[in-house]
Amino acid sequence: MKLRLAITALVAGAILSGCVVIGDRFDQARVRFGSLPFHVFDNAPGYVEPAQINAIDEPVNLAIAISGGGSRAAVFAAGIMENLAATPDPNRPGRSVLDSVDIISGVSGGSLAAAYYSLRKPDTFADPQANAAFFQTFKSEMTVDFVMRGFMHYVSHPWEGAMRYYTRYKFGMTLANTFDQYLFGGSTFADIHKRELDGRSPALLINASSLDYGTKFIFSNLNVNRNFSVDEQRAKSAVSNFVPSADQDRMKTLAGLAAQPFMNPFGFDAIDSDISSFRLASAVSASSSYPIVPGPASLLNYKNNTYVHLADGGVNDNFGIDSIVQLYMSRLQHAKSSKRLVIIAIDASVSPQPKKVGDPNGYLGAIAYGERAFAFSATRGQHFAEALYNGSSSIQLIHYRLTESPQTSKLNGPQGSYCISETDFLTVLNAASEVSALHRGKVEQALSGR
Repeated sequence: MKLRLAITALVAGAILSGCVVIGDRFDQARVRFGSLPFHVFDNAPGYVEPAQINAIDEPVNLAIAISGGGSRAAVFAAGIMENLAATPDPNRPGRSVLDSVDIISGVSGGSLAAAYYSLRKPDTFADPQANAAFFQTFKSEMTVDFVMRGFMHYVSHPWEGAMRYYTRYKFGMTLANTFDQYLFGGSTFADIHKRELDGRSPALLINASSLDYGTKFIFSNLNVNRNFSVDEQRAKSAVSNFVPSADQDRMKTLAGLAAQPFMNPFGFDAIDSDISSFRLASAVSASSSYPIVPGPASLLNYKNNTYVHLADGGVNDNFGIDSIVQLYMSRLQHAKSSKRLVIIAIDASVSPQPKKVGDPNGYLGAIAYGERAFAFSATRGQHFAEALYNGSSSIQLIHYRLTESPQTSKLNGPQGSYCISETDFLTVLNAASEVSALHRGKVEQALSGR
């Protein structure tokens, strides 16, 4: 495991050192002087709005948010969702809780599970045998060793190495190509859109972070500007009209927060780019890209002929919850009746254990230091968010935490890596069953409104 990570880091470091300097120069020359297009970008020009689905338009709306955490998060999500598929929806006889999910939001490893689920899920979960077959495949696919497979893809595609020196092509694109090869088969957001329109898939949100502006970038068929923007006065007015009086003070505070510029995400509509032709694999890779390794994903902003640099969605929100709440608040300000939101948050994060406490220098290395600081910051931010979101009957957040299971103490692999050992795989799935049993009653109660 450590050898895989070391090989990947060394290869990526060598690649990026040339890519950033030389690639920048060629691409800047192309933009300024119309030179030959020595560049490789994945996003096509010309935003055309897909037909918009009705998201969060029911009296009770159910969403799933999946945290980052590499393969461990993806496996934990698959295990939790398998249990949700076996849990009846108290409001809809003959349907499971998972059938009733309207929105699925993922970050990093969580985006891998969310995208795969949205693309491959069966039409319904009414057939136990079909469910068992799907989830067996789902769980297995989340265990693909993308660290080693990505390295092998790189060495077997030497032209990608050349492009890193003469274009803005990043190591993250190799990660995307590897995702595509083993999981997504070239599928795009147009493929997801067909499934969203006919109800075979919930609305998919893949979250990344803009390193240019510090705000969130959402890969989605929903028009991000219209569906995630909140006007404070309109939102507060809707709260006064449609939210129970006991919840109004907290919800008005949330409306004020959601209207702040730093909370407003942007997407393909803001950069005049075609979301339909964009690959799912590239969106997952961007959501998973640490700023150093594999480096940010670079998209062309066709609106002003500049770039958008995207990195791991966990820089903003490692749990995928903020996007769902932002969408809910935006919809609420246009509502004609009351709406409730129930979020099942699947959280595979585990706080890093102390290392080298006996070493007077305590040196961990730059990447390890950054990863640990990131993990603690993300955990702290989410506890604050949970305290704000989960204090009313209008928004109910049910947190499925991996750490709630005693199985967590048996885990020994790195939590952010895209590889997982067989032992950790079985441990995480056992933990998913335990945590699901712990929260089953809470979900049924939240959905029934009792």
